[in-house]
Amino acid sequence: MKKLAVIIAVCMVAAATLCGCGGSNGNSSSSGSSSQTSSASSQDKDSSSSDTSEEETEAEAEDVTEEEASEDAAAYTGVTWKLTNIIDAEGNTQTIDEYCVANGLKEGSLETTYEFAEDGTAVGTLNGVKMEFPYTADGNQITSSVTTKDPSTGEDVTTTSVFTYDADNDILTITDENTGLTSVFEKA
Repeated sequence: MKKLAVIIAVCMVAAATLCGCGGSNGNSSSSGSSSQTSSASSQDKDSSSSDTSEEETEAEAEDVTEEEASEDAAAYTGVTWKLTNIIDAEGNTQTIDEYCVANGLKEGSLETTYEFAEDGTAVGTLNGVKMEFPYTADGNQITSSVTTKDPSTGEDVTTTSVFTYDADNDILTITDENTGLTSVFEKA
C-alpha cells in the first residue's frame, strides 16, 4: 500500500505540474537614486562620500545578482530536461526505471520531460502527453502554480511546484513535500 501511495504521489506531482493555468512572468526591477546637497563641513563631505559608496556598492550587487539570475535562466531555458532519478526522504537514489520496477510499474512508465522557454512558458510531457503551463523564475528557482479539478469533489485545487536549478551539477530538482521524494532532471 505504501508503494502505491508513493507512485500516486509522484504521478500527482508530475500531473499537477503538467496541467496549465493562468499566470504571468512578473519580472520587475527598480533602482533608487538620491541626491545630497553639499555643505562646507568636511564631516558632511565624508558622510556624503560614504553614502555614495554604499549606493554604488548596492547597485553593483544588484547588477551581479541580475547577471547571475540571467546566467541561471540561460542554463535551464531552451533545453529538454528528463526525469532520471528519484531520491527518497532518507537520501537513497534510484534511477527512474529502478524506481518503476521496485514499485510494480513497467520500465519507462513515468517518462517525464520539461522544456522551459525564456518567455515564461513551459511544456511538460508525461508518457507522451504534452501540456503547456506558465512559470516564473527567480534566480535558480522556477515556480509554477497549476489549478486542476479534484476528481472526487469537482473542486479546483491549486498546486504550486518549485524547481531548483543546481548550477554546480547542472540539474533541476523538485521535492514533493508530502512524500519527501525528490525528482532529479538532467539535460536530455
